[in-house]
Amino acid sequence: MNKRNARLLSAMAGYDAGDVPRVQHFVKVHGFAAAIGRAEGLDERTLDVLEAAAIVHDIGIHAAERKHGSNAGGWQQVEGPPEARALLEGVGGFSPEEIDRICFLVGHHHTYEGVDGPDWRILLEADFLVNAHEDRLPAAAVRAARARIFRTESGLRLLDSIYGNATAAPAAFRPMRRFGQTLSEEEVREVLRAAKRGVLSVVGDDGRPYGVYLNPLYDEATGRLYFHGAKEGHKIDALRRDPRASFTVIDEGSHDASRPPEWALTFRSVVVFGRVEFVENQDEALEICRRLSRRFTQDEAAIEDEIRRAGARVLVFALVPEHVTGKRVHEA
Repeated sequence: MNKRNARLLSAMAGYDAGDVPRVQHFVKVHGFAAAIGRAEGLDERTLDVLEAAAIVHDIGIHAAERKHGSNAGGWQQVEGPPEARALLEGVGGFSPEEIDRICFLVGHHHTYEGVDGPDWRILLEADFLVNAHEDRLPAAAVRAARARIFRTESGLRLLDSIYGNATAAPAAFRPMRRFGQTLSEEEVREVLRAAKRGVLSVVGDDGRPYGVYLNPLYDEATGRLYFHGAKEGHKIDALRRDPRASFTVIDEGSHDASRPPEWALTFRSVVVFGRVEFVENQDEALEICRRLSRRFTQDEAAIEDEIRRAGARVLVFALVPEHVTGKRVHEA
């Protein structure tokens, strides 16, 4: 670490004064980012920018909590860049171009698509290496992140070393029989990102299968699928007895001229197997409801009105993936 970033780290500790977990978090993320960046052979300027971004990457948390009552990643990305810019200018020694890039990284450290440089990629990897432990993510979430986030050899080695066998597929799930129809990992993510509806299957009364139609929110950072609904009912009773569940989605399908008949569609389906965890924190649950609502409307006033009206009665839960399959199917 150069002297400029050492001053920045000290200033960031002052910014987060008294908040020990958050100080510890950015120090650890910085350590991993610096180690991966050095191992990957980044030039000194890019490495310095990466280290600075790792130090201030979560600087938007306080403003997000103050303004929006939530520290969700999306709000951090909105509120973080102005806070980072002020701190960087106060510390001094950073060029306008460096400040712009650092602020860009702060504003995208929960964004996993369109990664345009090694500094962005390594920041995502370093943040996950710390979050996986702090958030006690299950092995399935680590496996999902390995496929979704990690691209550098150094980051992958660290992930596999730290989390051991977490990336190994569980033996309880059978392999897909017609493997030639298997979707790629990116196609699976694409289907889950686009899905607005699907069927959640649970172990219902007397062990009978019970499926219910729900709107999902796919969180790419963890691989989790979030749902909301009433606090009581068949589905909730079943999940409290047995948290095992699966969620099935299909895309809209398309016509393949090379595969008759002409009426038949070729579509992609994804099944996520896992266990359900209930979101106990009400603020977190309502923020998830906001994110889910924005998939269907951008009318923020209507969303807030609905939350005021029904928020106290809503229950939010996550399907934590243990195994995910995707296949391409022709109807005929």
